[in-house]
Amino acid sequence: MAFFGGAEDGPFVMVNLLKFRDKAAYPDGSDAHLSGFEAFLRYGKAVGDMIRAVGGRQGYAGPVTGLMLGEVEELWDMVALAEYPSLAAMRAIVRPGLRDS
Repeated sequence: MAFFGGAEDGPFVMVNLLKFRDKAAYPDGSDAHLSGFEAFLRYGKAVGDMIRAVGGRQGYAGPVTGLMLGEVEELWDMVALAEYPSLAAMRAIVRPGLRDS
């Protein structure tokens, strides 16, 4: 909530660092035949539609192949960028019940 409570500051890009399971794991056990990556592709399409509906766009998405600086035990599988026109636009997707005052 601290993020969404910040002052409105115009357009921004959200960086998503993604790590996929070998198999999708839904609480109800559905779609167990999907890989984590396949489940993400389905999710990404639905979220992309929502992002576009608030005036944003999906940016670059691709595999993480290495690091230029720093060290980690295990690399992320993928990085995906999402551009939002405002904090309010992102809030409308993440917390549809929240309304600006």
